[in-house]
Amino acid sequence: MKKTRNQTGPFTSPTIIEKFSTYTMLTDIAKHMDNAVSQKAQNGRFQAGARRIMACLAIKNGLSQMELIHATHFKAPTISMLVQKLEQEGIIVRKSDDLDMRLTHVYLTEKGWDVYKEMYKEIRSVENDAFDSFTEDEREEFRRLILRAFYTIHADDFKSVSKH
Repeated sequence: MKKTRNQTGPFTSPTIIEKFSTYTMLTDIAKHMDNAVSQKAQNGRFQAGARRIMACLAIKNGLSQMELIHATHFKAPTISMLVQKLEQEGIIVRKSDDLDMRLTHVYLTEKGWDVYKEMYKEIRSVENDAFDSFTEDEREEFRRLILRAFYTIHADDFKSVSKH
């Protein structure tokens, strides 16, 4: 058996961790959770951006690519590439608008819904593991605070969307 010396690092001392900025802790939590979901859901087959598009369509199926840009905060070329990849995988389908043929809407296919449901189960599992030590009230409060920070950060985005 190979001997290893005792390793020390930033995560071996609570004193150091407690001095991390909120930003550092949130990015670490997000990275950890994303890696866990990626490993569990479809064996890492779909990158985070593709998972976010599926989540948006699960909430409101039939969004336009412009609505996906606003909902995900991705740039147009990123959305275009992800939509094309998901369409090739049979996860989504694009359909022209019945009233305005210039508009295209994006829909989850039956296969897409199945993939999303499996992915969502894994996301919930990772969330439950991450917040296992929280009470239900603490989980709701944490979500409320994160949502408030999200709206604060993206306030200008919401103003520009409401002007359209």
